[in-house]
Amino acid sequence: MDTIGLLDRITNAVIAIAEGRRGLEIEGSTETGRVSYRDGLAEAMAVFQEVTASGDARTSILVDHAYVTQERQFCDPQDVDAIGSLTAAVTGFDDALRVLPTVADAAAYHFVETSYPHDSTYRVGGMPKDAADLRSVHIACIGHKMRLLNTLRTPGLSMMEKAVYQQRRENMSAVQSVYLALQQTAMR
Repeated sequence: MDTIGLLDRITNAVIAIAEGRRGLEIEGSTETGRVSYRDGLAEAMAVFQEVTASGDARTSILVDHAYVTQERQFCDPQDVDAIGSLTAAVTGFDDALRVLPTVADAAAYHFVETSYPHDSTYRVGGMPKDAADLRSVHIACIGHKMRLLNTLRTPGLSMMEKAVYQQRRENMSAVQSVYLALQQTAMR
């Protein structure tokens, strides 16, 4: 899988979406804005579907990280709620990317796993969320899925944009499934 190519494509898609939104707000630019917006959404959907089909948790996280980072760049500086939410997503993804290699080392992961409570609050499918005090893959995915669900509830989103948000939610569920399988393998 060409991770760099996917990151480039998703970055350009977010730029097209943002330019499209701006174009829709400017009188006389609505058609150009609409085309840019649709093309950006179509490309974003294609990238997210490709990543989901790959089953590569790291690439899925990296692609959504790039998307969120670009979204944050286009936020109105006075929209502190959106900036805070997107910053939390970026931080969660950064931490999730740090945790991923740990599960690949079965001995190290087994040792680390013993430090997490067995209470279901701290576990997904019997495996640790990888920290009550640290961010992890599960925690980042759960938080991002909630963020995306809240966005899906926003009135006025186009059906194309809703489809992209739903695909992103599905990607996070797929990342969790892949990571859970990695955890289970490490714990054997």
